[in-house]
Amino acid sequence: MASSNSTSNESVVYEAPCFLHDTNLVRVFRVAPFAPIAFFALTGNPLVLAVVWEKKTMRKTINFFIANMALSDLIFTLVYIPRVVTILSLGYKWLVHGLAGLIFCHMVSSLVEITVIVSVLTIVAISVDRFLAVTFPLRSFVTAKICAFAISAAWLIAISVKIPSLFASDLVEFQGKTYCIVDFDLTFGAGSGQIYFKSVFIVLYAIPFLITVLLNSAIVVTLLKRRVPGYSLSQACNRQKEETNHRVMRMVLIVVLAFLLCWSLYFVLMVLRKNGVQVSCDVLYLRLLMAHFNAALTPWLYAMFSENFRQGFGDILSKLGCPAHFARQSDSVQCTSTTSGRQNSAADKFEASFELQTLGSPHTGSTVQLLD
Repeated sequence: MASSNSTSNESVVYEAPCFLHDTNLVRVFRVAPFAPIAFFALTGNPLVLAVVWEKKTMRKTINFFIANMALSDLIFTLVYIPRVVTILSLGYKWLVHGLAGLIFCHMVSSLVEITVIVSVLTIVAISVDRFLAVTFPLRSFVTAKICAFAISAAWLIAISVKIPSLFASDLVEFQGKTYCIVDFDLTFGAGSGQIYFKSVFIVLYAIPFLITVLLNSAIVVTLLKRRVPGYSLSQACNRQKEETNHRVMRMVLIVVLAFLLCWSLYFVLMVLRKNGVQVSCDVLYLRLLMAHFNAALTPWLYAMFSENFRQGFGDILSKLGCPAHFARQSDSVQCTSTTSGRQNSAADKFEASFELQTLGSPHTGSTVQLLD
């Protein structure tokens, strides 16, 4: 991508030399990590979708949100990693010319950003759903209809937001090479790119990040303060409640940390370059690597921290002839007394309401952007 607001070809392709002069050995080392990333993303995300689709017990609103994120991460990987591999191997030049090249330019520039925006909006929905589940454990606010509406709205909003990028993307010739760029100023008038960038950045990154942090912080505080009322629990049930709280807090911290590690660099660099600060190609590479790592990490975090997904992964892999042995941990402790049994049932329901969340961030448009 380029940070210049000028519409001249010379000013919009300053990133083009990146990766062009790497030795073959350096290129191998740059491309190599994307092989396991692609493998885990293209296996883990379909497994998430399969678990939610095949297991009726998994057809809950929270899991539908998770499946929606898995779908967006899957599309993101399928569309974006081939482009990244060509960038690291041959530079930013566009390999497909003519009408087909223009179609791919429009499609890739829009699809990549749409999928990431969907992930952001979905994680906000998950955060709201989990906050309500913790605050009002005996009430269900997010029904199947509301869930379906939220998922549909996420895709519609993402598509609507990226329509300007569809019109602003085009193929340009520079020094005998073809590049796919996104130039808002040339398409919509001077200054339009800055307005678009700031609006999308604030609405689809800064605000969702703030909402997610606040809601998850509130969840942690609520869990720390929560006391199960009404009955004296057995030592086993007390231990179960404490372990449940710790698991949820671990999940919340991992979600926030995963987001910060995988996406903050991307957006810090975006802001810096929009203000004319150029960064090294090595840092640009790290930005691409961490962004894609998120799509590969997310589904396996589900398997690590959710017994239901872990068991579902194992069942599906076994059906495919790939025996998988995932460590199984009981999600409940059987209480012997009648009163403890009732409380344990409530604790099981409370624990079952939590699933791991993951964060994503939008690839916001820029005034003039070389398509990554």
